[in-house]
Amino acid sequence: MKKLLLACFMALGIGASAQFNYTADPGTNAAAIPFAVVATPVTAACIGNGASQAASATNTQVGIGINLGMIGQTNNGQAATVSVSYKKAGTGTGTLILTLFDTEPGGTTWNITELASVAIPAATITTCQTLTATIPSGVLKTDGSRDYAYGYFFARTAGNSTLTTADYVILQDVVTTAPACTTITAPVNGSTIGSGALNIMWNAAPTATGYKLTVGTTAGGSDVFNGTITGGVTNQFVPVSKNATYYAKVVPTNANGNATGCTEITFNTDNTVSYCAVDVNTLNPSYERISNVKFANINNPSTAVVAYEDFTAIVANVVKTKTYQMIATISGFDNDKTSVWIDYNQDGDFTTDERVDLSAAAAATGNITIPTTALLGNTRMRIRTNFSVFPAPCGTTEYGQVEDYTVNIVDLALPSCVTVTATPLQAPTTTLTWAADTMATEYKVYVGTTSGGTDIANGTSVTTTSFAVNGLSKNTTYFAKVVSSNSLGDATGCTEISFTTPADWTYCAATHTTVGADRIAKVVMADIDNSSTVTTIPGGYEDFTAVVGSVEKDGTYPVAITVASGNVNDKVKVWIDYNQNGIFDDNEMTLLTYVSTTSTTGNITIPSDAKYGNTRMRIRLARQASATAVVACGNIAAQGRTQDYTIKVLEPTAATSSVTKSATSVYPNPFQDVLKISDVKGVKSISVSDVSGRQVKNMKPAAELNLSDLKTGMYIVTLNMEDGTVKSFKTIKK
Repeated sequence: MKKLLLACFMALGIGASAQFNYTADPGTNAAAIPFAVVATPVTAACIGNGASQAASATNTQVGIGINLGMIGQTNNGQAATVSVSYKKAGTGTGTLILTLFDTEPGGTTWNITELASVAIPAATITTCQTLTATIPSGVLKTDGSRDYAYGYFFARTAGNSTLTTADYVILQDVVTTAPACTTITAPVNGSTIGSGALNIMWNAAPTATGYKLTVGTTAGGSDVFNGTITGGVTNQFVPVSKNATYYAKVVPTNANGNATGCTEITFNTDNTVSYCAVDVNTLNPSYERISNVKFANINNPSTAVVAYEDFTAIVANVVKTKTYQMIATISGFDNDKTSVWIDYNQDGDFTTDERVDLSAAAAATGNITIPTTALLGNTRMRIRTNFSVFPAPCGTTEYGQVEDYTVNIVDLALPSCVTVTATPLQAPTTTLTWAADTMATEYKVYVGTTSGGTDIANGTSVTTTSFAVNGLSKNTTYFAKVVSSNSLGDATGCTEISFTTPADWTYCAATHTTVGADRIAKVVMADIDNSSTVTTIPGGYEDFTAVVGSVEKDGTYPVAITVASGNVNDKVKVWIDYNQNGIFDDNEMTLLTYVSTTSTTGNITIPSDAKYGNTRMRIRLARQASATAVVACGNIAAQGRTQDYTIKVLEPTAATSSVTKSATSVYPNPFQDVLKISDVKGVKSISVSDVSGRQVKNMKPAAELNLSDLKTGMYIVTLNMEDGTVKSFKTIKK
């Protein structure tokens, strides 16, 4: 079992007695605090009332904890005998565990310590059985730093079962004398060991609730360590230096006093460094596993399900004062905490000032700055992940994993020049790229239209290894230089490169994630009448730039888009690069009007400042709830289609320059064969001209004009009025 959140436990109170001495059943006593499921009081087959809980496929872990703080007696830190009686109905199987729970005062996430366990068979248990265990002296801290509860925890294996428990008993020993001395087992008296974080270990002393440890550089001294270790712990990590002599003594203690006559040991260190050992009690491939580490030049994946992995053959090269991002990927992340230590002073001890706690996430992330006080050369880096709380660098945790690496630290120096490449060679945008310099903290970019020029970029600072140069002209030579820099200054002697853009624009790419539906089946605009029957195409992009539509400045042109496999959320936008700068600007966009799932229409007016000649038109359809999601460039993660055409902008002709506004209208526009006129009153004659001004028809006034013999394209229909005025209309023949 692991990671139990017992939100229902109550906080401890402290009474006045000298020990725990408690017998009760959770069915009737308010001190029984159930968790996982609500306990049901029943008449137990043992003594008094018990509590019943059902375990099933949907309720695989059940249990009850007796809040020791509600007993009204004081914990004396001595050994305690605990027991619980139980029986079982149903055919379910599993493991019943007599458990000590602990948390910080008022906490809700409880640690689980298994005291004793018994396998629960499929057979019904009708006669109460008793499970008994002993909590060793010193485990229950007396300083108020932990809240405790005890009871049972049942982990279901299969089937359904109902557990009834009763006779919860805890009896704590009463001790009236001080404990006896213990023996230090590591290091051995008179031995020589390596420096670093030394794990001093000793045997448990009966009746001891704590151990006073002193470590010094003189006999009887305590200048290295002087403290009391509690909670049943019989070891302590202590930093020791190279080539030194040390003295250590452990004195067991309890409420009656300290052990007397305890002797100290002495030991020596050599000039080697020995880093502290680590271990993990419970390994699980699904939880708390470091699957990848990215730091400086390290990018190391790992798959082993082991407590410790030695990657000290892998070296991260770092520079004093520089900051590096650490990303540790935690496989099976479950509220895990990850910490990193780098032994900057190379003393073999991972100290608090050498520690960085990463973010509590599956991609645990943090920034590590190499201090100016760090010693040069190789040293150790340790990465450790642990469930729920940030770990210590040494010793054993219940869950998690540890990885060690080597870090090579060098002094900061002036950076070197970098080699710059411009790719791709295109306009209006190209990208400068270069390899990172290990000493650089930034790069200053210079770009101009002359050698040494800075009219495009004048020392623009970037911290990445690329720089996008925008607004480039076609068929133009540019000059660029990148200068590496840090706090010491700039690289010297860096040379510039030159590159020439091609004669044509390179427009931004436009793609769609899904392309099976919402297709542009036909486009009619100006003299463009283009159909597409392609149902699927990679990226949903079709290049029709060989299809040219001629338009004139100040002219307004109807646009009709036929949609195949359409949707009510389809949006269509049209961009025309009027200023011919290779970019689809916002003021060059027209949003068409949704008519139906098969039709979208609109009108586009060519601005008077549009440049003459050929330019690009982009039509983009996408299934989007909001039109703002339909953009000219990049990928749209929705059904849709993008088509590019060529538009030729012409000078206004004599025929179109005389077009005037009128209440009279012609329709439909575009038309197939017959064009209708809303009002022919006062019309003397009707003429039809093409966009060049050449008259192709002269007709008598009629409300319906049969123009089926005209070719597809744009025409000017002119109404010659009896009063000598004219009314002209631009129309499109489909």
